[in-house]
Amino acid sequence: MGEKKQIPFAHLDYEQANPKNIKNIGKYIDNRGEKKRITDLILKGKHNILLEGDKGIGKTTMIYDICKENNIALFEMSCGSGMNKGDIIGRPQIDTEGSYFELGFLPKAFQLANHWKKLVFLQDEFNVLPHDEQLWFNRPLDKRRSVYANGREFGLMKDVEMTFIATINPITYGGVNSVSESVRSRYIGLVLPYPTTTELDRLIDWTDIPQQTKECVLALCQQINGLKAKGQVDYVFSPRDIDQFCDVVRTYPDWSINDVLENVVLIKYNDPQEREQVRIRIEETFGVNF
Repeated sequence: MGEKKQIPFAHLDYEQANPKNIKNIGKYIDNRGEKKRITDLILKGKHNILLEGDKGIGKTTMIYDICKENNIALFEMSCGSGMNKGDIIGRPQIDTEGSYFELGFLPKAFQLANHWKKLVFLQDEFNVLPHDEQLWFNRPLDKRRSVYANGREFGLMKDVEMTFIATINPITYGGVNSVSESVRSRYIGLVLPYPTTTELDRLIDWTDIPQQTKECVLALCQQINGLKAKGQVDYVFSPRDIDQFCDVVRTYPDWSINDVLENVVLIKYNDPQEREQVRIRIEETFGVNF
């Protein structure tokens, strides 16, 4: 029997990882030296990196900022619970001109890295993936540094560096899985803690926010973080949420503080018991009534 005929590969747009096209999604403020440490790891290009922390704490912003500052190609995979082998490895497709093979994220990353010579492959919210799908990353993450797709091995050419970076949310968040032990063992990295009040003060643009409102927001954030530590809420009010709060205050000057708190803070909590816990803290901190 003859060899199975390989399906032609679809065209790959190398510009999607062009470092000149990286969007400016914000400047990451290095509070505890974490940005410098991750930058060092990326520039060395020898290790896979795992970043764990609450939503909105700046994990993705940090990676975008580092790549933009250092002119490093960036390829992002926004992970979803419905992803499967076809998304990760690739799948045959057919159109009016015939059959072709559409590469998945992993072989695309290798091809893009070989083109740009140095690349960061960001797997955002990696632990949303089911464990069975996470396992497709074992071979690319270890010393084999390759993946098979459509009968071909994709790996790195000589002197090419690719850094895998996975961001994950705490396992206490709804809709996320743990990272399987075999995959996690292939990463080194950091757990980013919730910022202190002093750090939040530095992180946020407080322009046009009254001092009393600012102090109340900072106090409320630490109280909600305390509730999460006790298991009474799942969602912390993150720096991204605080930035959103400030933006709403500036954008809608006619809104009362009650309007802002209801539409920006309480809306984040869909569980009635959690919402009640947060409502109590809001009333105590801001001196308002709902």
